[in-house]
Amino acid sequence: MLYDQQAAIGKVLWHQVTTVVILRQNMRQHTESIEDAQFREALTNMQYKACTAEDIAFLRSQVSSNLPNSLRPSINDAQFRNISIITCLNSLKDKINRLGALRFAQESNQNLVDFFLIDTLPSEDVKDGSGASKKWCVRRKPCREFTEHGKIKPNIQKIIWEQPPCTNTKLVPGKLSLCVGMPVMIRNNFAMELCMTKGQEGFVYAWQSQSINSVNTLDMLFVLLSDPPMLVKLDGLPLNIVLLAKNSVSTTCNLLDDSSLNISRSQAELLPNFAMTDFASQGKTRRNNVVDLRYAWSHQGYYTSLSCSTSAAGTLILGGFHPSKITSGASGALRQEFHKLELLDEITTLHYEHKLLRKIAMANCRNTLIALFREKKGLQYMPSRIYKAIRWNKRDPYLKSKESTSQVVEWRFVEPVSAISAKKRQCASESYANKKDQPLIEGPAQKERDQSPRGLKRQDPNDANLLKASNKRFKSSHTPKCHA
Repeated sequence: MLYDQQAAIGKVLWHQVTTVVILRQNMRQHTESIEDAQFREALTNMQYKACTAEDIAFLRSQVSSNLPNSLRPSINDAQFRNISIITCLNSLKDKINRLGALRFAQESNQNLVDFFLIDTLPSEDVKDGSGASKKWCVRRKPCREFTEHGKIKPNIQKIIWEQPPCTNTKLVPGKLSLCVGMPVMIRNNFAMELCMTKGQEGFVYAWQSQSINSVNTLDMLFVLLSDPPMLVKLDGLPLNIVLLAKNSVSTTCNLLDDSSLNISRSQAELLPNFAMTDFASQGKTRRNNVVDLRYAWSHQGYYTSLSCSTSAAGTLILGGFHPSKITSGASGALRQEFHKLELLDEITTLHYEHKLLRKIAMANCRNTLIALFREKKGLQYMPSRIYKAIRWNKRDPYLKSKESTSQVVEWRFVEPVSAISAKKRQCASESYANKKDQPLIEGPAQKERDQSPRGLKRQDPNDANLLKASNKRFKSSHTPKCHA
């Protein structure tokens, strides 16, 4: 229910956007080789799910191959070693991170050091009726099977520690296995000015740990940032070395029997960086880009993963892909959205160049703005820069929006349930008081109502006459005849 409300509000807010600028120049792929030109063409077609046979053939040439004397790249090549793999599933990402950590420690002749998180039952501030804040021990009453004396049972704690990060809502690992030089990724925005942001990559430099309850816990972690946007220099530390301290995070762990437990975890928020999701890869520019497209949901996941590459030579696809997900054209709703964005981009350009009529420029809603613009330009008007894969014609016409162009969304404050209930009670009491204060009606009907015994329903006079007539017929039919 809450998700549906958020989706509806988000759609309404999105429809208020009338200024659109489409960035058409590719700023990542600058090289001018034949393969790079084919790669850029494939990415452009992939954005609209309109890849051609030539695009499919090029993408297949980028699939990893372990065959000897093969012209295709391989995951065993030196340039793709220890490169984070972009995948779609969190469960697959966690498995790759675990295997990558074991392999990295073995190749670097190190032993993985396990750091366990301190898990406690969460607490929250609850305000009473006077507005004062009270501290409660737990958010909700925990199950007795998992806790005792306000703490998590030791056997349950061991199970939670061994679970992968994808089994809790905040993706915080119960156990971190680290070694010096291991690739890691920061998972929280600690300090924007120091490039300690969510998604920033780096390497383990050093750490400080301590023993709590006979387990090794991480106290502080020093990370060497990888290609930060700017140089970072902290007092007493080498260049681009930052410090990550423990942070408390409330999360919900899903256990093996499908039950859940709310806990609070204290640990430095980071993960091994041998794999990341396509969601986490958004906005990244990668010189060497390894992607796993087998579990991508749609062509949008394909485009997000592959568009991070700076060149075709640095792109590697693992396990192949499904051509059906990037061909046959986009859905009608998505094409309609592309059409509207192209028209809004044209309107924004004309408005910037002071070539737009004032009547059209004053429209404050997207549907109204597009309708007025098409009415002025003609229903068959099409922007000149629109891509060929989404151009509309008689066979594939421009689809009008289901929403009315004159529809105005009215915003109002929604009162809480408690206020609504109080108002209902007040209205009910006022109506009862008004009825009680009304004078009694004088007349035959009132006298008859007063004389009727309580608990009995007053009969209609017509009903009483019918009852008398039926009693007479009953008596006459059962009266014994007298014989003279």
